[in-house]
Amino acid sequence: IGSRRTGGSFDLNMSFTGILRSGGADFLAYMVNKRFKTGLSDILYSFRAVKKSSVKDLDLKANDFCIEQEMVVKALKNSVRLLEIPTRENARGWGKSKLKTITGIKFIFHLFYLLYM
Repeated sequence: IGSRRTGGSFDLNMSFTGILRSGGADFLAYMVNKRFKTGLSDILYSFRAVKKSSVKDLDLKANDFCIEQEMVVKALKNSVRLLEIPTRENARGWGKSKLKTITGIKFIFHLFYLLYM
């Protein structure tokens, strides 16, 4: 999976919402790492390379941004080997994020459901 946090590959967004999102992403990665004793740095980046057969075996249900964390958690539950690759995400050149605060709250509840249900 791609990681914006490895190798200095992340342009830090120092706005209030940028810091809030970054902290939230770190918290979600921490929860996954604690549960599975892994060292993942970024579970929410969408860049993935995966075998088609592995994806089918995960029985993914989410059809929104929660798919990213669902892929990681179900892969770890099924002992699929994960490897982080440094990726580059440049600062947004124009426009603004369409993710709302409620989406971050949904991420937290969805992750707890995946981890402990």
